[in-house]
Amino acid sequence: LDSVIRDAGLDSLHERFKALTLTLNMMAQGGIYDQLGGGFHRYSTDNQWLVPHFEKMLYNQAHLARVYLQSYRLTANPVYRRITTQTLDYVLAEMLSNHKAFYSASDADSEGEEGRFFVWTTEQIQQALDSSRAKQAIELYGVTKAGNFEQHNILHLPVSLPEYARQNTLTLEKL
Repeated sequence: LDSVIRDAGLDSLHERFKALTLTLNMMAQGGIYDQLGGGFHRYSTDNQWLVPHFEKMLYNQAHLARVYLQSYRLTANPVYRRITTQTLDYVLAEMLSNHKAFYSASDADSEGEEGRFFVWTTEQIQQALDSSRAKQAIELYGVTKAGNFEQHNILHLPVSLPEYARQNTLTLEKL
């Protein structure tokens, strides 16, 4: 691992930490993270962390929750705390059986379509929310009429939540 880090030009601890936080931030903003339901999809199929393989694996949730929690403890970044909490809440709500055993994964296919329950249209958002919240959600999550995945939208954050809150004169807690 040290040789890989050196070969990548990440010699200093500061550079390694910057690489870690950049990766965590981009994953948290991307479609690999389920912006609505919490938890992480198995992996991203692109370089922007946008289009995931929609399966969710228990071991991914465990590893990523731990990394985000440790990063929160180091940085006090509230986004890392939120990601940790939402990931663990997802696991307890969706990956725990009635017999208190954990499922190892959730399938990528829903009703015969990959990702069906993880993609949205503007019309679906407008039907689900009142007009002002729908408008904000569409803007916040970069939703478009054309979509970013097979005429649908994978929810993602084009800008971070703190940046969006700042741009819209909101507190992060209010957002």
